[in-house]
Amino acid sequence: MVSLWDEVRMHLEYLVIKRQGLDEAVAEFSTRSPEAEYEAAAKELKFLGRRAQTPLIYALGDTEAAIRVEALLALGRIGSQKAVETVIRCLDDSDGNVRLAAVQTLGVTGGADVIVPIGQLLRNDPDLQVRAAAPHAMVAIARRAGIDVRTYLTEALADPHPWVQQNARDALKILQDDTKIN
Repeated sequence: MVSLWDEVRMHLEYLVIKRQGLDEAVAEFSTRSPEAEYEAAAKELKFLGRRAQTPLIYALGDTEAAIRVEALLALGRIGSQKAVETVIRCLDDSDGNVRLAAVQTLGVTGGADVIVPIGQLLRNDPDLQVRAAAPHAMVAIARRAGIDVRTYLTEALADPHPWVQQNARDALKILQDDTKIN
């Protein structure tokens, strides 16, 4: 019998293979398209749901960054509140892709307590993609938690990269539109 950890690890490794584009390895054991295989593995992890949380949290300590990324994304798909503290620690990961996945996951699962760490990444992260994802995560959290993140977003308008600036403008517009509706 396969343990839950082994099952989760198998799905995570499969997702890594798919994300890295190693479709020929997948084609050897499947008749479905590579995209369908990736979706099936992602859905299986989501189906495992709460049962998969502990192994996924454990996987956040894996030495392979790609496994940590997929574990974070799976926790986001599950909507795991249990993992928020561990995901926050991933914001300090040395790998930019892991930090990006952590920001995205916290945008789905985090509350007011994650705004300050995400705001620090928005201000200081060396990875453009991480800074560009932070405004989207912040606005999602602000809408869910009813908190004000406009100061962070306004500061991001001075980011040296236009992509971060645009995402901050878009986030501010969403918050402005929300205010008009309410």
